[in-house]
Amino acid sequence: LVAITFVTLWGLIFPLISEVFANETVTVGAPYYNSVNGPVILALLFVMGIGPNLSWRKTSNKNLKTNLLLPVSLAVILFIILLITTSRPIMSSLSLSVLMLVISTILIEWLKGSYRLTKGGVPWFISFFKLILNNKNKYGGYIVHISILLVALGVIGINFYQIKVDKVISIGEKIDIGNYKVELIEIRNNEFNDRREKIATFSVTNKEDELISIMEGNNTFYPSFNMASIRAAINSNPVEDLYIIPSDFISESKMKIIISINPLVWWMWIGGPIFILGTLISLWPNKLLKEK
Repeated sequence: LVAITFVTLWGLIFPLISEVFANETVTVGAPYYNSVNGPVILALLFVMGIGPNLSWRKTSNKNLKTNLLLPVSLAVILFIILLITTSRPIMSSLSLSVLMLVISTILIEWLKGSYRLTKGGVPWFISFFKLILNNKNKYGGYIVHISILLVALGVIGINFYQIKVDKVISIGEKIDIGNYKVELIEIRNNEFNDRREKIATFSVTNKEDELISIMEGNNTFYPSFNMASIRAAINSNPVEDLYIIPSDFISESKMKIIISINPLVWWMWIGGPIFILGTLISLWPNKLLKEK
């Protein structure tokens, strides 16, 4: 975490340093953060995977090998499958494999604890939650780890599996992208006292021409402020988000759009509430102090 903070801080202050000492401003963009922070974050996730198996001063090599055998095996199998079946960068396969290592480690630890409770007659379903009550710090921390994995999953989806096109489209024309067909149905204008709106309506179907959604995006101009705002048409589900951005209206029947498919964005949003839940569980006191 310290390394990630330092790298990010350096990227922010480097333009100022270059201007002071070299009399030239050198800007740092997204490629810098992706190339430097990416491996560091991946290493952090890897540590999250092996950390639960490292008991303080009690971990033997034999126990470590036994505890990590199944998670590491699952991660390696997933890595090989992704290498064979996809043409994505190797970093994407490695990242997903590390996520598999971490989540399998957490689930195995949780299942082991639940199994121990079932020996005492506690039902499986109840034992799963009773573990949290018995050791809030440990299992609250696991929930926080799961939330971080969900955010990381969304980041991996956007960075390695995003599909994006920038095209000019006319009314009645279709654009094939991913598993979708996007057709521009109409362009209409709305005039208001304080703004002018251009609204584009799109029909989105799958490869079998089955309707998925009718979507609208608009470009609004505010003359008083000499400002424009763009509202994208969005179709969202747990697998991927489809964005249609009306970047420019060329004529009454033609426009320029940006279509973007962003996989796994949902899980980034879900990760936030789960992070808060895990933090609250970890910090919740075992016993409330009574006033004397």
